[in-house]
Amino acid sequence: MELVDWARTSGFTVAAAGKGWENWEFSKELTDSGQLNPYMHTSFRDGTKASIEMAAVANAASLVPSDNGFIFTPGNIEEIATITRPSSIGGVLDHDGNVDVMSSVTRAGEWIPFNT
Repeated sequence: MELVDWARTSGFTVAAAGKGWENWEFSKELTDSGQLNPYMHTSFRDGTKASIEMAAVANAASLVPSDNGFIFTPGNIEEIATITRPSSIGGVLDHDGNVDVMSSVTRAGEWIPFNT
């Protein structure tokens, strides 16, 4: 939200806002230990936490998610500018002013190099 405020105060139009998301992996030892809250574990694994955070940003910044919800498009840091733009100009978002989350893993579950 601070970056959205900074951009607008500086005279920029915010075309999109978002965050990166890693498909968090917890060690088998940690998950078997009973020390990890299963709800917390699931919220990291399935993207619930990232979605809630971006919904809060959307509400606070008067932005919206894509029409079909968050996309979690896989991509690396060099692809952010081409992925997070409206589909009418080659991106994946429905329109300007979207919020979304980019994934650090492919749909097949493989880690993407240069994802941070």
